[in-house]
Amino acid sequence: MTIKLRRIPGILFVVLMLIVLFDIGTGAINKRKIATAKAKLHSDIQSSVPVGSSVEEVMSFLDKNRILHSQLMSAGKDEVARVVIGAPSIIEARTEIFTFSPYSYSLHIVFKFDERHRLISHEERVEGKFL
Repeated sequence: MTIKLRRIPGILFVVLMLIVLFDIGTGAINKRKIATAKAKLHSDIQSSVPVGSSVEEVMSFLDKNRILHSQLMSAGKDEVARVVIGAPSIIEARTEIFTFSPYSYSLHIVFKFDERHRLISHEERVEGKFL
């Protein structure tokens, strides 16, 4: 069986359309999974380490949940650094949500602390990358 050269563009078009349709279909599923994972993590943080929690309590929560994180990073007396990070000190964390080839999604979390090293807020941001 031979494929005529005239049919190759049509075959390629069909293959590309199937890839696009597959990607669109899985995109809706991915959005639901991401939203669910983000909401669950936000809820877990709110209940486990509420505003006012110590650095140690936040680190313990992150370790217990096997979430990769930095040590406490301080802006010191540098006012520009305080404005950039939005607090006197922070801890950054990242956790993988899921990988659905060829995409990988993770949550980037920033915990902000006051001068007494008490939690004043946290923010979660979804990051996706094409593998």
